[in-house]
Amino acid sequence: MIAVPFILALSLSLPPLLEDRCFSCHGEDKVEGGFDLRQPLSASQWQRAIAQVEREEMPPNANPSPAERQEILTWLEQTAASSPPTARPSVPRFARLTREEYSRSVAKLLGIDLRPGDLLEPDPPGVSGFTNDADALQVTPSQATKYLEAAERAIQGWLALGQPGIANHFEAESMDRSSSHLKEFDHGMLFATEPQVISATVEIPVDGYYEIRCHGSTMGKPTRLQILDGTEPVTSVPVTHARPGITTHRIPILLRQGWHTLSFHQPSLVPQASLPRDADRVMNQRAARNRMKVPELPAGATAAQIEGRRALEEKCLYLQQAFEWLFAYGTQGDPRDIVRFRDYATERVEAERQTRQRYAREILKTDPAEFNRVWEELNGPILRGYEAHLRQIAGIKWMDWTKSQGQLYLDWIEIAGPVVPAGSMPLPARGLNLEDFARKAWRREITGKEFEAYQRLEPSLALAAVLASPRFVFRDNLDPSVRLSYFLHGGPPETAAIDRPAIRKLIAAPEFAGALAAFTGQWLGTAPLGITVMPDEYRFPAYKRHVALAAREEPVQFLLRLVREGRSLRELLDSDWTMANAPLAAFYGWPVSKNGDWQPVSLPDRRRGGLLGMSAVLTTTSSALRTTPVARGKWVWETLLGRNPGTPLPDAGVLPAMAGEEGLTLREELERHRADPRCQRCHEKLDPIGLSLENFDAVGAWREASAGKPIDATGKFFRGAAFSGPEGLRTELSKYEDEFLDQLIRKLLAFAHGRPCDDEGIWIREIAARVRADQWNAATLFEEVAVNLVENGPDP
Repeated sequence: MIAVPFILALSLSLPPLLEDRCFSCHGEDKVEGGFDLRQPLSASQWQRAIAQVEREEMPPNANPSPAERQEILTWLEQTAASSPPTARPSVPRFARLTREEYSRSVAKLLGIDLRPGDLLEPDPPGVSGFTNDADALQVTPSQATKYLEAAERAIQGWLALGQPGIANHFEAESMDRSSSHLKEFDHGMLFATEPQVISATVEIPVDGYYEIRCHGSTMGKPTRLQILDGTEPVTSVPVTHARPGITTHRIPILLRQGWHTLSFHQPSLVPQASLPRDADRVMNQRAARNRMKVPELPAGATAAQIEGRRALEEKCLYLQQAFEWLFAYGTQGDPRDIVRFRDYATERVEAERQTRQRYAREILKTDPAEFNRVWEELNGPILRGYEAHLRQIAGIKWMDWTKSQGQLYLDWIEIAGPVVPAGSMPLPARGLNLEDFARKAWRREITGKEFEAYQRLEPSLALAAVLASPRFVFRDNLDPSVRLSYFLHGGPPETAAIDRPAIRKLIAAPEFAGALAAFTGQWLGTAPLGITVMPDEYRFPAYKRHVALAAREEPVQFLLRLVREGRSLRELLDSDWTMANAPLAAFYGWPVSKNGDWQPVSLPDRRRGGLLGMSAVLTTTSSALRTTPVARGKWVWETLLGRNPGTPLPDAGVLPAMAGEEGLTLREELERHRADPRCQRCHEKLDPIGLSLENFDAVGAWREASAGKPIDATGKFFRGAAFSGPEGLRTELSKYEDEFLDQLIRKLLAFAHGRPCDDEGIWIREIAARVRADQWNAATLFEEVAVNLVENGPDP
């Protein structure tokens, strides 16, 4: 009823300027970006249009005068103000628990976290971008079956805590060995190198925590013991007790019901580069392709000249071979290998230089200075790449690692449980009343009639049925305390209080960190890192899974400190500190603290700082093999600023996987790609931003060169100022801090309400004003969004 008169009014009021500059792309011949001037549009669509005209992104192909641009803006603002409000959904949203919320809800009820949500199907992200988007959380028949299975296994694991468990004992010398070189020593096993593994296969009766007891010590200096479940690393613990003494290490781990092969070995503390099996052939091929080029000889060259040119080509090939190995080892490989090939490279640089001088002076009979000028024109980028990489590895020293790591000795191993892990207080099973259990699980009073079917079930199945019931799986969104607790804690409430003191108490509680992690990982897109997203192991051997998981946690710990200490949200864009633990600090090349826990670290320079310098962001916006400047630019536009850079055309094409490594640099490949008009409209916005971050490789490690060529990290914002490197990009982004704050509020509101909040402009402006008034205080942001959730939910 509203649309027809609105369209009629709109068509009558459309000024000639908009008909000329806008209507052909947004209503007449086509509809770009979903913005159709013939249809009623949402508040967020009008606001995006206004912002794009203000930023001179629109109209794209015609540059209106300041007066014309103001005329367009005035019409857009007046039309937006008079357009009908966007109606909220009329269908009630029933909020199903996500996998994480289900695990936390069961853990709070049973007093022990057995992670039953991990057994459920993955939650798809909704339109809001978050997995708690109510419209995306459907329950299929297969999911219903999974809920019952997860509930049964959680109940079985909880009930087993009061029963006798398993206690399997293995003498180390009787366990399976990975190598015949692994020999017995003093009624146990002494490990010499990393491939040496002993293992045992055990049957785990129920899901639960089992204590792995390892009786052993180290021969000489401290070392480490690593435990694997199948092929997956479970934990790694320090072994510091030196022989002839011995101690028992007790390590609780969560194991699922079924058969498990547990392996035990000593990881090498020497950094290792994972090279291809046929590394010699691969390096030789790369060297032949990437070596410096010798100028062609003119027709009629003498035999001496031909032989001299061949000799110089050979020196170039030998030199490139040394550098290909250095490129493969990077900065994180075995220091002994890096030093060895660095020495080779240094010697061969000098050998190539002397051969080149003799070739010019004695064989070509030309001025060596003139020949060097031609050589520089032909091979300058390769030479500068050599110099840049040698600078990167200049500080690496050869070390005798046998003097810094002892040998692991294991006498015996026991696997016992299930046990109660530290910090858990399981609900007592003895004397438990089923109806009381259901009342607590469903968070409301129950009637006898609705509970009759449960009372007819076998007790353990009845308990599981309570946890698989829709009354538990779907939360009560009408209760503001439930909405508030699931937003700030990701689990059910302990109190009905919903005032500001209660909100501040929820934010100060330890459980807030888990909910913050869920928001941060999905907002930034870093949640899959270390789980389903990993870089290529041969390209980035130092980026092990434990490093990836630490990188994923860095932005969470960073934002947590901002909230806990009431620091400025501006630090998300630029800061002189970050958070790091031992694995992440070692990866970044920083000193590792004694305890290795998460703590603030002052940054040594301006390379890192804020989100843009964090490995998690840089890795998840890269491919497994190389950086992806387009994805990094898109991430800045969409995630930080909330802008839509446009949708690629179906026939726009893609860059090859090895772009930037076979002749042209990645910048040159993108320039050629951008020359195609079909590609230009998106790439002219995204490429310059992404290329300014090229000093960070695909895992966020700093580099001066790529594929032997110096990196050009200059960039510019679309129709904005030019800048260079991540420092320049952060400076430029600070000019758009209000857009960033609005986008952060928009995403946090969506996470809190479980639906998109793009059209809630009034909410966003009110919260932004309060946050700015409080010096961009991060704690204020979360408090104001929580108040908004209490006062404005749920949808009808």
